[in-house]
Amino acid sequence: EYKFFKQNNIKGVIQMTQEVLQIERSIKERREWDVKLTNYWLTMLILAPITLGIYPLVLFFKQVIRVDKFIQRKRKYYSEVINYTEKYLKENNYFDEYQHKFNELKNSYNDIFLRECKELNILLALLLSFVTLGIYGIYFNYRLNRIWDDLQKFEEEFYDKLNLIWSKVDIIKYPINFRYDSSKKRSFIVNILLTVVSFGLWSIVWQYKLWTDPDNLYSEFHTAEDTVLNAIRK
Repeated sequence: EYKFFKQNNIKGVIQMTQEVLQIERSIKERREWDVKLTNYWLTMLILAPITLGIYPLVLFFKQVIRVDKFIQRKRKYYSEVINYTEKYLKENNYFDEYQHKFNELKNSYNDIFLRECKELNILLALLLSFVTLGIYGIYFNYRLNRIWDDLQKFEEEFYDKLNLIWSKVDIIKYPINFRYDSSKKRSFIVNILLTVVSFGLWSIVWQYKLWTDPDNLYSEFHTAEDTVLNAIRK
């Protein structure tokens, strides 16, 4: 009986270790993709004329790909944190008590992140814009305008729900904090109107904000992830 218990305990530890490694891998991917692009003003004022407008187009592709890679990375991260939480609750006989809160966490991920925070897919967007005579391009820009606000909102909600579980089962002593930056919430219609009224000049400012949004948010996302990793490594 003791041998059976010991084998199960070792198996559980190995499984938990695997979950930790998976979370760690998803976090390490940010080294490759969560990076700044070339300075916006340098690109538009100097590199654009020199390259006859080609370089800004290349960076626009990179801008969108950077969003998609971030979403893909976060999908792995959230999924593995949820898996870790479930296994931890079951291994430590907490699951029955916190099953309802765990289901809320998991359902939030399935219903909000997986449905509302999908990749932008620049190549598909170009194809659909061509087929729809530019109509899809409007929708694409609408999504690009709000994507970082959506990602922030879910991140905040995810940690709020995670804190309700982890703080009660001794994984963390202090809540995992994520500060929501409301300046990233912009009205698409207002920005379109400002662009029209200013004869296109406002679009330069608007694009600058979209260009630099992730640069201003990465540190907040990363700090929360590091807090999670440090908690589960203990």
